[in-house]
Parts: sequence; structure tokens; C-alpha cells
Amino acid sequence: MRVSIFVTGILSTVMALTIPSIYGLWSMCSDLVYCILFPQLLMVVHFKHHCNTYGSLSAYIMAFIVRISGGEPQLGLKPFIHYPDYDYVLERQMFPFRTMAMLMSLSTLVSVSWLSK
Repeated sequence: MRVSIFVTGILSTVMALTIPSIYGLWSMCSDLVYCILFPQLLMVVHFKHHCNTYGSLSAYIMAFIVRISGGEPQLGLKPFIHYPDYDYVLERQMFPFRTMAMLMSLSTLVSVSWLSK
């Protein structure tokens, strides 16, 4: 727990110093909360008997990887997966990959929790 708090603090500081505008920082942070934390909050509040630590950790890692794979212009990260309907002219994702990341996180949370019980 202490290590994860330390790592989160370092990553938050890097993000705050790297992103040039407050709006961009707010937008990216709300996007990460939607993709990574919303499925876990939903399951813990409404279906607490169907989730556990292993599923939660797996879902966190899955959502983070899928979300980052779509790229992040605020951090200057280019997408390394071009999802369907990728706009090569504007170099941006048109596919709702953030929602896909959230749904994959939710399904990973449920399935890994079920398997580990």
C-alpha cells in the first residue's frame, strides 16, 4: 500500500508538471477515473460479493493498458493501437476506446474475481 501511494504521488506530479493547461489536466484525470476506477466503484458499492482484490488489481492493469494504447495527446503519447475508424489525417481515435477500456475493466474484474474464488 505504501509503495502504491508513493508511485501514485510520483505519477501525479509528473502529469501535473507535463500537461500545459488546467483543462487538459482535468479532462485527462476524469478520463482515467472513468476508465479505471468507475468499474471498481460500481462493483464494490452494488455487487461487493462478486469482486475481490485479485479481480480489482487485474481490472486496473487491464484498463490502464487499454487506455494508454489509444494514445494521449495531452502527454504526447502516440497511439500504438489504431482502433477501427482511426482518422489518419487528424491522427486521432474516432472509436470509443475509453468506453471499451471501461467495459473491459468491468468484465476483467468480474471474471478474475469469479475465477479466484
